[in-house]
Amino acid sequence: MKTFRYITILIAAMLVLSAWTPSPVYAKADAAAATIRVNDVSAVGAVVIPNLVTIKINNMTGGILNMSFTGLKSYTFTIPQGKSTIKVEPDIYTYTVTASACKGSYTKHTNFRGGGSLGQYYCMRGYFKIK
Repeated sequence: MKTFRYITILIAAMLVLSAWTPSPVYAKADAAAATIRVNDVSAVGAVVIPNLVTIKINNMTGGILNMSFTGLKSYTFTIPQGKSTIKVEPDIYTYTVTASACKGSYTKHTNFRGGGSLGQYYCMRGYFKIK
């Protein structure tokens, strides 16, 4: 009886101690499952979702801004009047901005790695300006 009690206490102590020991945790990229089906053959795999960069824009033109980004990926945005944010994948882009209320356009080649602001867009004497 004494041996049974000793073994029970020993097992209980091991369970308590094993719960307190740290276990390894591995970082994992955000992923989503994707199913691809071609000619009645399907495959399931993980698709890595990229981290996106947030860019702030202040449209003070009195109209709509049209922004197109060209890099490894291409994006087109329609920005309403006021402050807005857009999200793109980190990369080096050439972007062009036009406004419905102004003449002209603005083009720039920029590295979008950490987000930020593209500034304030407005019209002066009917022509497109950036501040």
